[in-house]
Amino acid sequence: CDTQVKPDIARKVIERLILEDKVDVLVGTAGTHITIVAQMMAGVHKKIFVNNCSYSDLLLDEKNWNPYVFQVMAPNTTQWTLALAQYYAKRPEKKFYILCQDYAYGHAYAETFKAAIKQYKPEAQIVGEDFFPLFVKDFAPYLTKIKASGADAIVTQAWSADNENLLKQSRQFGV
Repeated sequence: CDTQVKPDIARKVIERLILEDKVDVLVGTAGTHITIVAQMMAGVHKKIFVNNCSYSDLLLDEKNWNPYVFQVMAPNTTQWTLALAQYYAKRPEKKFYILCQDYAYGHAYAETFKAAIKQYKPEAQIVGEDFFPLFVKDFAPYLTKIKASGADAIVTQAWSADNENLLKQSRQFGV
């Protein structure tokens, strides 16, 4: 179902699936902000929701979880960022620039990375932090700031298309 990556659209789509199409089990969806809606709707309508592709720790907190929600085979932000911090603990990079998407998962990823890198590499510095909209085409403003910051590494999280654009453009900028 097409949620257009918008919570209000997701709510309408999920209500239609449950009320009109008589769906008893929902599976998916990418995007923490959409998954929160799906989990809430599952609780309201007492339908099973299986989260297999959204990773934010927010999805498992007391506010957003309910007995109709199941998370399967999906690492969360804490697991991802602890692994990344442990990796960098053994490397020479000390200056990190955080560049994540501007939605729940991106913010959660940034916060958990900052805590994890502080734990595993106390001398590390966060030299900048930015959040970009979903489906951004031009990373030039961000890459210019990153280059000027003197960062040794970019810590990023994004959907596939945005990751691809960021990688291509970062090479063009010599970052």
